[in-house]
Amino acid sequence: MIDLRFQRWQGLRFVEFGEPTPDAPSTILIHGLGGSIEQWTLVADFRPADSHVLIPDIPGFGDSVDVIEGFDIDLAARHLVALIRRKGITRCTLVTHSISSILAGSIVRHLENECQSIHLVSGALIRASEIAHQPLLAMKYPRVGSATLVAFAAAAIPFPVHLASTLVRTGLRRQLALGCFVANPKSLDPELLGQVLTHAGSPTTLTVLRTARAIDFRDLLKGIHCPVHLAYGDSDPLITEYDIAMLSEMVDLQEPRVFEACGHWPWIESPRRLAETLWA
Repeated sequence: MIDLRFQRWQGLRFVEFGEPTPDAPSTILIHGLGGSIEQWTLVADFRPADSHVLIPDIPGFGDSVDVIEGFDIDLAARHLVALIRRKGITRCTLVTHSISSILAGSIVRHLENECQSIHLVSGALIRASEIAHQPLLAMKYPRVGSATLVAFAAAAIPFPVHLASTLVRTGLRRQLALGCFVANPKSLDPELLGQVLTHAGSPTTLTVLRTARAIDFRDLLKGIHCPVHLAYGDSDPLITEYDIAMLSEMVDLQEPRVFEACGHWPWIESPRRLAETLWA
């Protein structure tokens, strides 16, 4: 795995590879709920040599937990946009994981001229967002409902390096801890898995959950006017035909890319295939 050289700007932790150029869009990788920069490191290993890649922590997550008090989607987006502009990026491809597709909608409102395309990895979770708005829907859609509950619960618990390493040390532990997210947890390298889960989990997740009903996720997604690409695993419990159909009505959705034998975490299950999709 690549050696990460962390930087900070106004308290926001980020990693950068290469320099922005007018000839090609920069790639900005935004982790999912409860994630961190480390989530994208295996994918970044397969980036083109001449590419410019920016990977920030979302304010309130990773090692940027003290950047803002509580959590507000637009405020978090404005912090990220300020960093993007600080780096001199004038053209970009925005990549988000899971529920952070909603954050993409807010970011694009500030970068309408700069953002040329968006890749939603394991997004946009329309049904899961509806369940977050109306929890009783989980009884009607138990598979998505239980996966949504587990995802929020796991994202709310901070995972120090030693705890993450302990949880994933054996195949049985990986199966029990990650079976909801990963198609074949026992096949994953425990050392790499422990590294990418570093700084995962944040109590800020609870703030996101409490304010979920006030978030108009449909309106945020409808505000995206550039082409949208969807990539997800065929064993992802949070992506349904309903999600894809609804997403295609809201955005300019391109042909989805489906990874075989993959769950909700393509960045650890299929990093090479995901990278090939992002930098095709």
